[in-house]
Amino acid sequence: MAQAVAFAAQDEGAINRLRSEDYIAIYPNGSRYDAAQMREATRRFFVRNKPPFRIRFTMLSAQRAGTDTVRVQVLKHASCYRGLAGKFRKDEQGSMERETWHREGGIWKLLARDSIRGLNRWVDGKPVHPSKPFDPDAPPYVPGKDG
Repeated sequence: MAQAVAFAAQDEGAINRLRSEDYIAIYPNGSRYDAAQMREATRRFFVRNKPPFRIRFTMLSAQRAGTDTVRVQVLKHASCYRGLAGKFRKDEQGSMERETWHREGGIWKLLARDSIRGLNRWVDGKPVHPSKPFDPDAPPYVPGKDG
C-alpha cells in the first residue's frame, strides 16, 4: 500500500499527495485535524521520532459510498522509536480505523480518517495504557483493569 511505503521512507510529500486537499482526521476525543494541520503533524512526527518507521494496514471491509467514494475499515499497526522516559524506545500502536477515499481527477485520495478506536499500545514489547504517559516501572497494562 502506498501509505505504508511513503511512511517507511519518511516521504512527507508522498504522504500528503495521497491526501485530499479537504482531508480531515477525527479522533475519539472529538479533536479534528484538517489537511494543513495533518501536514504539520506529519512533519513533527518525523522530527520527534526515529526510524525504522513501519506501518501496515489490513483491510477488513470496503463499501461504496457513492460513484467515486469508498469507505474502508482497516486495522492499522504502526511502530517507531520514540523518546520515552529518558531514552528512545520501540513504540507500537494498533487501532481500528475507517478511511474514506474519494476519486479526484481519476486519482484516489484519502478524504477522511475517523472512527479510530480499539487503540492498543506496546513500548519495548510491554502493553501500556494507550492514553497515559509511559512509565517504565508500571505493571503491564491489562485492558478493562484501569487503575
